[in-house]
Amino acid sequence: MLPTAAEYYKTYFQNKPDDARIPQAVELTRRAGAYVTPNLSFFAVLTKVVSDPQTLDKRLAEPDIDFLPPDIRGNWLGARPPKPSIALCRSWRL
Repeated sequence: MLPTAAEYYKTYFQNKPDDARIPQAVELTRRAGAYVTPNLSFFAVLTKVVSDPQTLDKRLAEPDIDFLPPDIRGNWLGARPPKPSIALCRSWRL
């Protein structure tokens, strides 16, 4: 079992999006008899962020964000959509 799909992103995809590798990841998972559990809290946050990019700005301004590793903070900022309409289009690809 993989706890969440984020584990694929960190390990198999090495933190680099690559749609071409998805079929192979699915096949490897299927052959291994493994399964992935959904992370519903992630989808709740994702929906909020893609519908309003300022959500991320508000989150990054909270005091506990100081404990977020700089590389993750950079990834979050780099993925921040400039406008809600662009964010919504990207979310439909998930």
